[in-house]
Formats: sequence, structure tokens, C-alpha cells
Amino acid sequence: MTKKYLLFFILICIEGFSQRKLTEKQIDSLQNTIFTTNSGNADKIEAITTELYYQSKEIDYKKGQINALLRRAAHRVNIKDFDKVQPDLNEAITLSNDIEDYYSMARAKTIEAAMLNALKLYAETQKVLDQNLKLIPKIKDINKRRLMETLFYGRYINLYGNQNMEDSVHHYAGKRMKAALLLPNSEKEKPIIILSTARLFCVYYKTAKDFKKLEHYINIQEKYINQTDNLFDLSFYHKTKADFIYNYQKNTKNYLDTALEHYKLAEKYADQSNNLLLKEAIYPNIAKIYEDKKNEEKQVQYLNKYTTLKDSVVKKENKTIEKLVFQPRKEDEVKPILPSEGLVKSGETRFMFIYLILAALLVLFLLFIFFRRKNKNNDHFSEDNNTGDASLNEKNQELRKLALENNIAFLPSFLELYPEFKESLLRINPALINSDIEFCALLKLKLNSQQIAASKKISVRAVDSKKYRIRKKLNILSSENLYHWMADK
Repeated sequence: MTKKYLLFFILICIEGFSQRKLTEKQIDSLQNTIFTTNSGNADKIEAITTELYYQSKEIDYKKGQINALLRRAAHRVNIKDFDKVQPDLNEAITLSNDIEDYYSMARAKTIEAAMLNALKLYAETQKVLDQNLKLIPKIKDINKRRLMETLFYGRYINLYGNQNMEDSVHHYAGKRMKAALLLPNSEKEKPIIILSTARLFCVYYKTAKDFKKLEHYINIQEKYINQTDNLFDLSFYHKTKADFIYNYQKNTKNYLDTALEHYKLAEKYADQSNNLLLKEAIYPNIAKIYEDKKNEEKQVQYLNKYTTLKDSVVKKENKTIEKLVFQPRKEDEVKPILPSEGLVKSGETRFMFIYLILAALLVLFLLFIFFRRKNKNNDHFSEDNNTGDASLNEKNQELRKLALENNIAFLPSFLELYPEFKESLLRINPALINSDIEFCALLKLKLNSQQIAASKKISVRAVDSKKYRIRKKLNILSSENLYHWMADK
């Protein structure tokens, strides 16, 4: 309760200070109050970090800007608001580069890796981690260097865990725990790292059915859990404890009630942090408990909560993947960030800001109408470009029919009509395999994501992810139209 009042006081202070500049010391002090996602600040992080960003920018305090951007980006990853993460990271990296802050650069890359991993873009996650390990030796402070090692090990653990590579998870968990124990006790992240790593060992030894080691790492969590108010750790601890009780203490009295008690605490902390990943993992477990307790009404209630949440998460993920595939991602691009409602510094600034936004939207709308009319004929690219060759149009239609039927004769027939297509792609990347060539052929024939998904019996999301990987393999800029690029080959 004290923390809730403290955060409320901070918001009042920030609103009061918005009429005058904060000092660097005041900004750092406020940043420290939102270090973790606890029950007192989960719903205020967006507002506080946005205001601290603008306060830091006004006095040209780049370190303050960087910390606010990275804290907000991490929070947005936790709540799966992925489409707003990359602009924050891009600007944080640019500012870090300006002041040679390698710790913050590396930290930004760990957040980017967390986002890509949550989107199941594993190859891209691996690439981000591998390419940026070189930043760690450049960090001068030994404790910060060790701390960054633990963050990178944590991202590798998440990456391999999502791919069920248990031995790799265990390897990096051991390295992470070793590095964490070397951190000074004054390091505020030490309990968080030890708790999360102990949790990973719990998962590993649960799978290995090593009861003694599993219990050992649950005890480690219990030792450190009182040293954190981080909602993520609290929720996961209670979920781990509940899992242990449900699976390994069934002979104890009232084990269902005890497990349910821990699951409900896990749900409570997940709700307070609005962490969709946690809630997605907890709801089915609670439903299972109610099934065992013969409470069908509660069981159905939690199954419905899980289904509703899952549908919402899938929509967010598809939206973000579409943006990653079709929109430019310039590493050095600095994008403006909208301040939270009620925190704009003055009525005059608010009015001018809204006026500029409306004016910009009007200009964009007019440009959209202009270019749409100008390029109207491009809506039917394949037909318009082939009107001079009726036989080619007819053969393309035959190929499209084979493609839509997922006929095994499609690729040989396509390469017979376009013999240079495969060679032109292999000259760019000799490592391409036949499935890559076939996917590119589908794009050349203008099949959209829905048609490809139906033909290959996969999800639209999987198709969009494949487009993203094809861009990477063929070095196609995100600003280029993928279909136009294939049509020229």
C-alpha cells in the first residue's frame, strides 16, 4: 500500500515539475522508483517513463532519455504491446551510441531479442544475440559487465527454451547463476536474476523427474522471494510452487486447495502487471484444479478466460509480424513518442501538438489519395504487365491453378516457364533450398498470404514469417515491395 501512495506522489510531483525543469538527479531518483514492475506501478509505468523521457530531453540529459525509453520498451514487451517497442529501442540505441554507452546499447538488444523470441522469430532472435555479444567486453564497469552477461544468458535461455532445447537451457542457466552469484549484494537485480534462474532449474529438473534438485531450487526461490516486489517473479514463484504441490505432493492433505491458493496468487500478480504471457500459462492450470475438484462452473469460466486471452494475443502477434515484414526498420531512425494523456506540460503545448498531428494526418491523407489515383492501374500488376503476351497470361493462370491445388507438378512447371528465375535467386544466396524457391515462385505469381496459407495448409502468420525470412535471405530491403521485387526476377 505504501508503494501505491509513493507512485501516486511521484505522479503528482511530475505533474507539478512539468511547469519547470527537473534536474538530472531528480530524474534518476524517479527512474529508480520504477525499476521493477510491482503492484504499485504496473499501470503507471507508461505515463511515468514518457514524462521522464520528455523531461530528460528538455535538459538534454541523454542518459535519462535512454533509461526511460528502455524501461518503457521492456514494459511493452511484458504486456505484448509489440508494435510500439522498436521505435523506443531505435532511439535508445542512437542516444547510447552518441555517448558511447555500451551497457545501454547491449540492454536495448536484449529487449529486442525478447520481443522477437515472443513472436517465435527464433532465427532473428539468435542473430541479434550473437551479433551483439561483442558489446559486453566494451562495458568498463566489471559489475555492469557481469550483469549484462546474465541478461544475455537469460535471452539465450528463453530462445532455447521455446524450442525445447533443454540441454542448452541448462547450460546457459548454469552460466547465468554463476555470474549472478558474483554480483555484489548491493546490485538490485541480483535477487531477480537468481529467482528467475532458480525457476528455470525447477522446470529442467521437473522434466528430468529429479525430485530432490527440484525441491532444492524451489527453496532457493523461497529464500530470495522476500527480497523482491517484482510482480513477474512473484507470479512465477507461486505458479512454480503450485505446480510442485499439484504434481509431487498429491498424498498430502488438502493438496488441491494449497495448489489452488498459490495459483490464485500467481493470477493476482499477473493481473496486477497485466502480463498476458503469465495469465496465458496460469488459466489452464486453474481450470485443471477445478476439474479435479468437480467444480464444472469454475472450470468452464477459466477455460473461457484462456480462450479469450489467447485470441487477443494471436491478433496482436499477427499485427506486429505484419509490421516487421512490410514496414521499414531503420536502425538509426528516431521516431517521436506521444506523451501520455494528462502529462503534456502546458495547455499551449497540448494545443499545438494536437494541431500539428491533425495537419500531418490531413497531408498524409491527401498524399494517399493522390498516389492511389496515380497508381490505380498497379492494383492488377501481373495482368497489366503481361497484356502484350496472351499465351504467357494463360500459362501463368495454369501455374496459379497448380499452386493453389498444392500440386507437386507446380515447381517443375514454373521453372520450365521461367528457367532463369531459380538461377537469379541462387546467385544472391546459394544456400536457398527448393522450398525457398517454391515460396518465391508463389510470390512471383502474386499469390497473397491467405492463398498461400490455404494452399500449404499453414497459418497466415506462418506465411508472413516466411516472407520476413525470405527478405533476410535475399537481402531485400523492408522498404521494397516484395511482390514487385520477385516480378523483376
